[in-house]
Amino acid sequence: MYRSKKYLFFLLVLLFTLSTCKKYPENTLWFKRVKKLEFFDKVKLTVFRVNGIDSLNELNSYFGSNVINKNISNAYFEPENFSDNEKLSGGIFQFAYPQGVTKILIPYQYVKNKKFINISFGRFGSWDTAAFKRNLFIDNITPWEIIKLVPNGTRKIKKTVNNNVYELQFDKI
Repeated sequence: MYRSKKYLFFLLVLLFTLSTCKKYPENTLWFKRVKKLEFFDKVKLTVFRVNGIDSLNELNSYFGSNVINKNISNAYFEPENFSDNEKLSGGIFQFAYPQGVTKILIPYQYVKNKKFINISFGRFGSWDTAAFKRNLFIDNITPWEIIKLVPNGTRKIKKTVNNNVYELQFDKI
């Protein structure tokens, strides 16, 4: 009897430990190695919610007048390595432009025990506003909370700015 209670206690402790080790709230696996994951690893923006309302198609109005195909679902992100030894990873936001493909550099850095990510739209906080009129990531100051980060799968982030809750989801191409 004493031995079975001991095993039951040990099993409960183990179960509790494993169920609370998830790095991100919506991930189903434990012990992710975030450092090795590129956030913008050939992904498309598939969800852009503001206060729970799907606003993805509203982003189409932020493309500049020179952009050929003003459809956010045709834009994509892929990894970019900066050549000047910055301690940042990065991505490129790409979409069709009369002269070919327009690219906006997007450096990012994992922060706060890799549970948050700082994303800067435009390498130094600026970009060609004739191509895209608005900062896709709202501001370059507030870090995004990582909700879900799955290798070869979904990336989901969330943040609150001026009492508005923004949720973005990226899916692998």
